[in-house]
Amino acid sequence: MDTILSDAVMDPEDEGPFPYREHVARLALGAPVAEREMPAPVASLGPMADETVSLAADATLGDLNPTTVGTWARLLHACPNTKLVLRDNDFRNDDNSRRLIGLFGDFGVSHRVDFVSAASNVAFTAQADVCLMPFPASRLDVALEALSAGVPVICWRGQGRHHRLVASALAHMGFADGFLAASPEDYVELARSWVDDADRRRAARDDIPGRLESSTFFDASARARDLEAAYDELWQRFGEVAG
Repeated sequence: MDTILSDAVMDPEDEGPFPYREHVARLALGAPVAEREMPAPVASLGPMADETVSLAADATLGDLNPTTVGTWARLLHACPNTKLVLRDNDFRNDDNSRRLIGLFGDFGVSHRVDFVSAASNVAFTAQADVCLMPFPASRLDVALEALSAGVPVICWRGQGRHHRLVASALAHMGFADGFLAASPEDYVELARSWVDDADRRRAARDDIPGRLESSTFFDASARARDLEAAYDELWQRFGEVAG
């Protein structure tokens, strides 16, 4: 390869040295691509009876690495009125259930972690107050479905382009502010800011889907022009090198 198509989030210009020799062509509207499939609205269950704020995550055991578990545990400790709800990804298996309890039990919060079955991720995230992305965050579909339901998504930007797919998409959809964290510590504070503001969460139910609908991230014509501009830049660059 001679060129890598990327963007300013996946490969910031001030970050280096890059681990590859190829030229980096940054797309103004972002490198990740996704279809905008707005799912049918799913009614929220609202707050739990005891007003516990639900933090939802569609994560497998493979996603529950030390950084993810440690950060989510710190968030639970920082926000005593919260509960972590995981989508059931084979957690009912006895071995997996014991592993899950052990992972969070090391931080003394296993009693505040639950898992539920759901027909779809849309149905799962729509019942949540805040959606948490694990580290690294690679499933753009989870973030999109949460946003479609009006649920704020908390995501760490990550270290290295292979960890920044969801972060890049969120930034180029216009959701960098209040959604993207610069570090695990910042991640906890961002999530906490949503947990502590019920009015903000209620307003987000209507605001986020509208912002998603109007985002140029899903404008095929604009994305095509963005790619054409990158091709023009590469052609000019090739001419300069060849000349």
